Amino acid sequence: MGRAEDEFIIGGDVPPSGTAAEPPTRPPRRRTGSHLTGPWPWAGLAVLLVLAGAVTAPRPGPVVDPWGRVPDLSTPPVLAWELEHTEIQQMWAFRGVLAVAAGQEVIGLDSRTGVQRWSVSATLPRCTSSGTELTCVIDDSTVLAIDPRSGTAREQTVDGIIGATQFGGDLIALTESGIRRIAPDGTILWAAEEDAQAPQAWLAGPDIAGGMVVMLRADTGGFGSGFSGLAALDPETGAPVESPGGYPVPVRDGVWAFTSGPTTEFLLRGKDEPMVSEWPFTFTTMTDPSVLSEPPQGGDDDVHVTAVVGDVHLGVALGESPQMVGLDSSGAVLWRSDQTGGLGFGPDMLVGDGAVAYQLISFDGQSRELGYIGVHAETGDELWRIPGDHREVTSDGTRLYLLSNAGIQAWTVGG
Repeated sequence: MGRAEDEFIIGGDVPPSGTAAEPPTRPPRRRTGSHLTGPWPWAGLAVLLVLAGAVTAPRPGPVVDPWGRVPDLSTPPVLAWELEHTEIQQMWAFRGVLAVAAGQEVIGLDSRTGVQRWSVSATLPRCTSSGTELTCVIDDSTVLAIDPRSGTAREQTVDGIIGATQFGGDLIALTESGIRRIAPDGTILWAAEEDAQAPQAWLAGPDIAGGMVVMLRADTGGFGSGFSGLAALDPETGAPVESPGGYPVPVRDGVWAFTSGPTTEFLLRGKDEPMVSEWPFTFTTMTDPSVLSEPPQGGDDDVHVTAVVGDVHLGVALGESPQMVGLDSSGAVLWRSDQTGGLGFGPDMLVGDGAVAYQLISFDGQSRELGYIGVHAETGDELWRIPGDHREVTSDGTRLYLLSNAGIQAWTVGG
């Protein structure tokens, strides 16, 4: 069972024992006298209107494009800031903030400067992003719904909690005894029994995408172990819903993919129905997702397409010496390159402005060259390169965030 939630501010100065902290949005009290002269009444009204607008303004939407689109990848990025930290496990981009799970804490960094805005202690943080809010399990009974812009959080206690996300102001919580929808006052609105296994087995989710609850775990039953997506539930009622089969795979913040045979269905955050792809490849990096509604007119069976930029199809030709290949819409080869990357359909590939960017995996004899590079889509010419072995890349449209074992680099795109 859960309990009623508490709201507080993460980080900041802690008041002395026995004293109450001032509400974070309360301005300092000032004595101005009992009479106002000149334009002050109108100025005061203007201030009140601005404050009212700030209170009632809707929360900014997600900044990560589900299709990996960034306005300008042709101009070489400029390093904005970097953070040395060897314990960062994950990162999530929000408007104005980059949130990271690092060691035994969750940290909010100013996306422009890298300066820390807030932090919260966590035994082993397991977080999910709704695009606008971060939901973090910080121990075996506590979950926080964090506004990443301010660090304000709502706390709930849920016994045996493993992972959670937000839905309609409630928690969709995966617990040791199953999946629950829990109201802020702790009321269980629906429950679906499930063999949850250990928290370490859970790889992603829960999330709400394509009108259903989805999550992914590793089945650790010995021989034959693999993956499974246990949930395909209606988030409103908890009732099972029809899924494409197989298991869902998180591709990028805001999109999951179900692959069953030759068909791929994409589950998008904010969409109630899956998007069916007519392409024989599973990929989610493209400047125009409408191309998925019809199968390609031509192609090379040896090329696994991983991105589409305008009319150019980019992919990997597998073999003894894998190559990056650019094809036109008829399947004719435009260029080939030994600078191979984008071997999967993960979030590290980005597209925009006639260019594609990806994590380089280039082999030349015994040497191994790594880096994140931008390539002209039609010619294959290298436009820029950021050296390093980056295991995760994301973008808010203004900056690239590259996570490596050494820490994070933020690069401003678009000049």
